[in-house]
Amino acid sequence: TCTETGLTEGSHCSVCNAVLTAQEVIPALGHDMITDAAVAATCTETGLTEGSHCSRCDYAVAQTETPALGHDIVADAAVAATCTETGLTEGSHCSRCDYAVAQTETPALGHDWGEGSTVREPGEYTDGEKLYTCSRCGATRTEVIPALGHTHTPVLTPAVDATCTEPGNSAYYTCSGCGLFFSDEACENQIEEGSWELEALGHSYETHDFVDATCTEPGNNEYFECTRCGKFFDDTDEEINPADMVIPEKGHSLVHHEGKAPTCSESGWAEYDTCTRCDYTTYEELAAVDHNYVDGYCTYCGAGDGSNTAFKFASAKLVISKDIVVTYAGAVPAGWTDPYVIFTFNGRDYRVNASGTDDKGRYLFPFEGVTPEKMGDNICATLYATTAAGNPAHVCKESYSVREYCVNTMIRYQNIAGSDKLLTLLTDTLAYGEAAQRYTKYNTNALVTEGVNMERVSTFTEVTETKHDRTGEVDENVGWNSASLQCGSKMAMLFTFHTNEPETTTVEVTINGRLAVYDIPASRVNANGTYTTVFPGIAATEFDDTVTAIIKVNGEQVGQTLTYSVNSYVYSMQNNTSVENLAALVRAIYNYGKSAKAYAG
Repeated sequence: TCTETGLTEGSHCSVCNAVLTAQEVIPALGHDMITDAAVAATCTETGLTEGSHCSRCDYAVAQTETPALGHDIVADAAVAATCTETGLTEGSHCSRCDYAVAQTETPALGHDWGEGSTVREPGEYTDGEKLYTCSRCGATRTEVIPALGHTHTPVLTPAVDATCTEPGNSAYYTCSGCGLFFSDEACENQIEEGSWELEALGHSYETHDFVDATCTEPGNNEYFECTRCGKFFDDTDEEINPADMVIPEKGHSLVHHEGKAPTCSESGWAEYDTCTRCDYTTYEELAAVDHNYVDGYCTYCGAGDGSNTAFKFASAKLVISKDIVVTYAGAVPAGWTDPYVIFTFNGRDYRVNASGTDDKGRYLFPFEGVTPEKMGDNICATLYATTAAGNPAHVCKESYSVREYCVNTMIRYQNIAGSDKLLTLLTDTLAYGEAAQRYTKYNTNALVTEGVNMERVSTFTEVTETKHDRTGEVDENVGWNSASLQCGSKMAMLFTFHTNEPETTTVEVTINGRLAVYDIPASRVNANGTYTTVFPGIAATEFDDTVTAIIKVNGEQVGQTLTYSVNSYVYSMQNNTSVENLAALVRAIYNYGKSAKAYAG
């Protein structure tokens, strides 16, 4: 240790106590002294002198306490307050630490202005001024002494109403002393100069519309009247005299008309004038005259008196073995000319000239305007001619229909031997008409078969072959698109095709040696740029015959040859269920064609 010696390690036998390794004395270490620093005393705390202690043992040289120093007081002088700045009371503080006796703030004193003195006396319209000086610091301030004011003397400016062109003013007052403006006589409500002004009102126009002069009455140009001032103006706001706006009457613009002598059926009229601008007229009607019969017919209207029986309809015959054609035979007296018939059908008139004569010299007038769905509609025929004296003549026949002809003929021949084919044709014709009515939905509440014995109608046999074909080389620019049917008094075929050279393209259609040639103007142009040619020349007896169609460009055939037939269309549509009543229609067409061919032999 610091003060005691030590021994090294040794050893001895535990049995005999013989020393094996002797221990040697180690000298004492002496103290290892460390200094304990002195601690200075403060104003309020004691201090310590310097001391020391051994780092290995508790040996020490003790530190001695030194007394506290006490405060070293320094005085803080008082600060006097001024008029505008605060002051401080006297205080003190220690020069060594933060100990202090605080100073207290004293308030600013404020100025002592006194009574002040007048620098400028106030006037009637001007303010005065008073000066104040602080007795402590010498600061100054001024104070306004209000103007004394005056008693206003109002002068009235009376109100003046504004007119259309001149401004006006509301009433106001002006003080004759100060020149200020007031809205009231007491001069309490001052107003801005000019605030009394009223703008001119402008004209309030009522329009006198343009009135065109007529033949008998004057008119006027458009002008305007002011509802306030009563003056008149044009559309440029220039004042006018209304008399200057008058448009004089025009007088009549006459057109002369020739007279027409009255006839027995129509009144006539004398020569007369009408005005092109108004309804003025000198027209005077002349009453109809009595008939003037020559050769049994009126020279005016052509009506007969019944005495001439040579001018008449001799017969009417329906041709259905080939087409649905009603042919009337008309007897015309020798020397009479220009025979023709006016057929009236479904509200339209059709003039038909004679197509020839029969073996009795009677003129024949065929009417082909009956489509199958209209077999029940009446046809009215009127026969016209010019008499040998050059006068008109006409004779009427009762209305007739295809149905009426068929029914009457069936009744006439029902018990005559060898009439089976005719009766079957008539029955199939009416069945065709009914099917067309149902397909087109035409007058289905009066079917042509109603009340008719239809036991002879043909039984449909399904068509098993078609003649529809295209042969030859395909051309990408010219060719067929489709073929179909159009039902009429004659069956028509529709051939649709395309071509890139329409100007030089023709279509040739052939059936049984008959040739028809069509160019583009004779064909229908479709919305998709294709063309459709209508070939109407197919008789009922030809429904199973082949129709051949080719397209030519510059006179040479291009593309394929198309073959078709009515029965080819029947073949493609006989079992159609997508279009209502179409299958029934094509089956009726087939039966009608078959019985027509059988009847024609």
